[in-house]
Amino acid sequence: MGQDVRILSSIAGGKPDYPLPIMTIPILKNIIAKEGFHFAKPKKEIIKEAIRWADLVHLEDPFPVCWSAAKIAKQMRKPITGTFHLYPENLTASVSILDHGSINSAFMRLFRDTTFYYCSYLQCPTTKVEQRLKKYNFKSKLIVISNGISDYYLQNNQRTISTDSFTILSICQRLKINAQLGFYSRNDLKQIMDQSNIVIHCTNVEVEGMACMEAFATGCVPIIAQSPISSTSSYALSPNNLFLAGRSEILSQRIDYWINHPQDLKMMSANYQNYAKSLTVQFSAKKVVTMMKNTQKNYLSN
Repeated sequence: MGQDVRILSSIAGGKPDYPLPIMTIPILKNIIAKEGFHFAKPKKEIIKEAIRWADLVHLEDPFPVCWSAAKIAKQMRKPITGTFHLYPENLTASVSILDHGSINSAFMRLFRDTTFYYCSYLQCPTTKVEQRLKKYNFKSKLIVISNGISDYYLQNNQRTISTDSFTILSICQRLKINAQLGFYSRNDLKQIMDQSNIVIHCTNVEVEGMACMEAFATGCVPIIAQSPISSTSSYALSPNNLFLAGRSEILSQRIDYWINHPQDLKMMSANYQNYAKSLTVQFSAKKVVTMMKNTQKNYLSN
């Protein structure tokens, strides 16, 4: 789309344009490792170099580097946008001593009053995220834009469903049945999705369930946990695509329904493949570019 993008981040897992060292926070080290996430350590001169180059700064999380970048960008009179990718519960749910309403609310207010305070516009991956940020009085202009599904999951889907068995793919939680567990490459996981009849998404905390979205893009029919702080349930196309989080008997009923109604399953599979085409990365990217252009225009006019 003609934009020149440069990345300021830690050196973990890639080669950013402006590399920063990894920062370790002892109390959060194990939680962060489980999430596959790495904090970057702020280095003011590197951050200044990156922002000096940019016409606009986009923030991806509420943590120290983005907070530092936001303050420096403000000082250097650069327009700022952001994306809300992470609830406090994504981190605190694994630590019972931290997973309390008052602590999670305090984190939300901290996110609001530090990093995201500087954002003129803030991308919300779903309407549920937007509603929660409004509840906490985020001052940025909130725009609902999905993170988007990669073409990899939308193209060349060769469904190879067996007529002799019913295959269930479970995301994030083990079902109490005989199951094959493992970690898979993207190619291997895509192959499993192509062979699965349904996908069960059990996560109680989710800003946007990309794994579930990628699965239903291939034609897997989802059964999605409905939880107050999980947005993935907004992608349910029928009541039989939902169950109340923690209610295994309802989940069992949903599984039985799809097993016993193969024609409905086939139709819903096609519906989800078509629905996924409205959630592409390209479509979302165009919306984000429009958001950024509006930010620049409003910034210059003020």
